[in-house]
Amino acid sequence: MMRNCLQHWEEGWEENPIDTDLPEILDQAQAFIDNGDGNSALVILEAITEACIEDWDEVADYGAEGDDLVAMLDPIWATAVLTAELSSEEAIDIQVNLEEWQDRLGGNFEICAAALRQGWDTPELLAVLEGESEDLWEDGRPSYADKLARIRLELLNLQERYSEYLNLARAENLVEEYLVMLAQLGQIAEVMAASIRIKDAGQALTVAKVLREQDALAEALQIAQAGLDLPDRISAAPAEHQFFNIHQSPLLDRHRYELADWTSELAQGLGDIPTALSARITAFKLRPSMRGYQQVRTLAGEAWQTLQADLLQHLRTMDSWSHAEAKVQIFCTKARSMMRLLLSLTVMLEAT
Repeated sequence: MMRNCLQHWEEGWEENPIDTDLPEILDQAQAFIDNGDGNSALVILEAITEACIEDWDEVADYGAEGDDLVAMLDPIWATAVLTAELSSEEAIDIQVNLEEWQDRLGGNFEICAAALRQGWDTPELLAVLEGESEDLWEDGRPSYADKLARIRLELLNLQERYSEYLNLARAENLVEEYLVMLAQLGQIAEVMAASIRIKDAGQALTVAKVLREQDALAEALQIAQAGLDLPDRISAAPAEHQFFNIHQSPLLDRHRYELADWTSELAQGLGDIPTALSARITAFKLRPSMRGYQQVRTLAGEAWQTLQADLLQHLRTMDSWSHAEAKVQIFCTKARSMMRLLLSLTVMLEAT
């Protein structure tokens, strides 16, 4: 693979084929993990990692970053370690390899190293899994804790260890994973009781969708409505988009818009027109469009004239380039309506 990268760059291409090729190769190891065979996955991962290391110096000369490579390898190594049955000697061998690879690449296999240290049977982890404690990290929670916890949750889910899944998710404050699992298990009352822990619109949308799949429609609508008052996942915006002015970025409030759009559709299907209208207005104000404008008009009924004035005034205050097309379409439509009205009045006056 690294030889192919070198040839790719030597021919003048700028794209990094590692980003597309390596995940496909790692899927071979993932297939063994999914079948519970972590030991075979480790054999494959060692071969893949050694192959990457072999030509790394030449690849690095073209600007490839060791941290980026390690970021792709580290999680699946940790997953394989937590799936495999390892002797003490095998665990030590892996740790030695990790340290050697870190020296070559400059990255840090911190998730896998933690998985090796903790395994599944440290007293702290066992207490958390049994629901007897929510304190997994005595010396402070490390930056990789969420990633490691999500790896454990994936494996617990595969093994249908749902009680331990819920205990770990709750202890690690992984709210979305916790509530989604409760909903999937049909524990709707527990979801609603814990829904106060939802932090943002993205989480609310995810949980509400699962509730809808469970035919808990009223509860889904309740979660969705509450989520509209929560912040968006702005921090989830890709780094390459962070140069945007926050008031102009098309990524701003993406989850709130999706939640508002989804909420309006659900409420309309349930016959709750006031909620559908309110959510549709929110969606329009977050991301104006001709389609959204017409949807508000359809739902508004006799209140349209008042709402129209409010929507147009809101649109006038928006100066982002991303809203230019909507402004042109909507104001042109408004102008055409005014022209038709004037023509009708003219005809009426001439007839009198």
